[in-house]
Amino acid sequence: MNVIKKILVPTDFSEYSLAGVEFVNSLIELYDAEVFIMYIVDDTPVLAFHTVDLNSETVLRDAERKAKNDLNEFVHEKIKHPGKFTQVIRRGDAQKEIVKFAEEEDIDIIVMATHGRTG
Repeated sequence: MNVIKKILVPTDFSEYSLAGVEFVNSLIELYDAEVFIMYIVDDTPVLAFHTVDLNSETVLRDAERKAKNDLNEFVHEKIKHPGKFTQVIRRGDAQKEIVKFAEEEDIDIIVMATHGRTG
């Protein structure tokens, strides 16, 4: 019998991603699994204006700090059992970082909701 021990839930804080979180709440009750909720900070180069004294690392660090605050708020406001969720912030391309984390942590299942568009 396959037992789910580790679940990864990527989020973009949207209502669509919340649907995935709600599904995971039922899995937690069934399997008592460890759950990771992940947000990816896009590290695509930012257009900079020469009059603004910001380098890309400063912008990314600020975006990461904001993401941590937003993820914490999302978890505590929207999740039934917030203590069961380990919060993870990564930088990079979402597709690559989700797969990389899943491999590193030996994730059994990744739960993601659709964005609501067809095709």
